[in-house]
Amino acid sequence: MAVKTTDTVWKIVGCVRHYAWGGRKFIPAITCLANEEEQPYAELWYGQHPDCPSTTTGGSSLAELMASRPEKFLTPEERNRWEDRLPYLCKILDVDDMLSIQIHPDKTQAEAGYHSEDDAGIPLTAVHRTFRDRNHKPELMFALSEFYLLHDFRPETDMLQQLASHGTLEKISSKISDLGLPAFFNLYMTLSQDRINNLLRPFVTSLLEKNIPEEPENPDYWARRAVDRFCSLEKIDRGILAFYLLNLIRLSPGDVVFQDNGIPHAYLSGQNIEVMSNSDNVIRGGLTSKYIDSAAMSDLVRYDKRQIHRLFPTKIDDTRVVFTPPIPEFNLSVIDLKPYQEYEIDITGISILFSTVNCFMIRTLYQELRISGGEAALARAGESLVLMCRTSAQIFLVSTQGAEAEGR
Repeated sequence: MAVKTTDTVWKIVGCVRHYAWGGRKFIPAITCLANEEEQPYAELWYGQHPDCPSTTTGGSSLAELMASRPEKFLTPEERNRWEDRLPYLCKILDVDDMLSIQIHPDKTQAEAGYHSEDDAGIPLTAVHRTFRDRNHKPELMFALSEFYLLHDFRPETDMLQQLASHGTLEKISSKISDLGLPAFFNLYMTLSQDRINNLLRPFVTSLLEKNIPEEPENPDYWARRAVDRFCSLEKIDRGILAFYLLNLIRLSPGDVVFQDNGIPHAYLSGQNIEVMSNSDNVIRGGLTSKYIDSAAMSDLVRYDKRQIHRLFPTKIDDTRVVFTPPIPEFNLSVIDLKPYQEYEIDITGISILFSTVNCFMIRTLYQELRISGGEAALARAGESLVLMCRTSAQIFLVSTQGAEAEGR
């Protein structure tokens, strides 16, 4: 007679990414590191991504652990659907400086782009490779602080008003009125660098001459910061225009935005939780020193939504809410624990639990785990967990869709 293993939850250690745009304090505080060298700590990852995999307390990667006995971690249905892998990646971000303007492809576009670049002989590791896998990359972000981002195109009236407020952008405003946004954007993204310089130099020069107040709700504030970081008069980043074409959004803690395929966006400042499907497919259109694929950006960007894609919570009980994006790979539960409160939850899909507090407890029938700073827990389907923390704490639980956890 087979003996059922008593391990139902596994402690994992997150992996840090030191991108230049990251902050110096937030993630070191979560991971209990001094950061005396003042390195940028941009992201803390929980998942199987090969570039930055979570590890077990024994030192092996999460991917190695799950590959050793996938039936121990995944249900038969999950193994078949997700090919013995976690279908999502969880991150904690500290955005101290702005990220690139970007979009992500849908699955059909990712397949086509991947095979096209393979046929062209572009190595997966090449800096000018855009499609690094065959998957889509929908993203959910949960604001931990006041957070600013660019997200999807403004309504046309608002866009034209923003451009009209700058005489040096009048030519662009007229072109959008004459051609419509899709035709204009396709033309603009494929202009040569010399033509971009000639088109935007008067605007950049006027921006440099202005005394711009510290008002993050003003697109000029961010445009000036981007000019200082990414531009010279000899090479102007075409992404500067995005501050007037896209919605500039201020989020409060707890607000959630969903970035689906083809939606242009850029994070500007703040801390957040981000959950995404497993993919490296990022198509950049500006505000970056990385490779810009203008052709793919103009081909795959979407104009049909033109709205802010917020997600609103479903209240499960007084302790937990769930945010459910329109994709199957994941949903996000936010569990607000009071000091010493015990909260029992049934896990019905492969899940990762983590927090921004330095310690919380997980108890099962056979286990009691202390999840410390920078750590997370992997929990399998069909198990019941009790969560507890000595202080007030937000616990984030990411589960596969169709496998929503049930709280009691």
